[in-house]
Amino acid sequence: MYSAQRWTGAIAFFYMGWHTWHLRFSGVHLLTYPGSAFGKVQNELFGHPWAIAFYAIGIICASWHFAYGLWLFAAKWGITQGPIAQRRWGYVCVLIGIGFVAVGAVTMYSFLSVRQQPFRPTGNEMDSFTMR
Repeated sequence: MYSAQRWTGAIAFFYMGWHTWHLRFSGVHLLTYPGSAFGKVQNELFGHPWAIAFYAIGIICASWHFAYGLWLFAAKWGITQGPIAQRRWGYVCVLIGIGFVAVGAVTMYSFLSVRQQPFRPTGNEMDSFTMR
């Protein structure tokens, strides 16, 4: 479990860094054009099977790392004392991890199942933004 926690943490860290870089610091500025966010993520996923796999692996690793981290935190800090409490808390943490993976899977499905949305601002959006 120690090795899995470290590996999933490294993968999740790389995934979050890559995801943040691509959504926040490259391409369309989402703070200026928030309506472009859905289309920008779709653009990363459409036609790129490696990106779909990377997102899926990143979501699974981040979810597992978080859920196991909760369990480990409770065990190490004495919140769950004894094997019965740790086992019960383990079941809760498994449900939390599965819930996060499910939310991530449904989110990815929505990006892939909806007709591709534009993500580049049009001239009208730029004009209406500058008038505000």
